[in-house]
Amino acid sequence: MTVDNHVHGIAVLSARILSIELERLLQELSLIYNTVIVQAYTYT
Repeated sequence: MTVDNHVHGIAVLSARILSIELERLLQELSLIYNTVIVQAYTYT
C-alpha cells in the first residue's frame, strides 16, 4: 500500500463521515424549522 493510496483512503473515509454528519445536521435543522413553522401557525 503506497502513501498515495493511504491518503486517498483517509480522504474518502473523511468525506463519507462528513456527508453522514451533514445529512444528520440537515435533518435536525429541518425538524427545528418545521417545529417553528407549526408553532408560528398555532400562535397566530
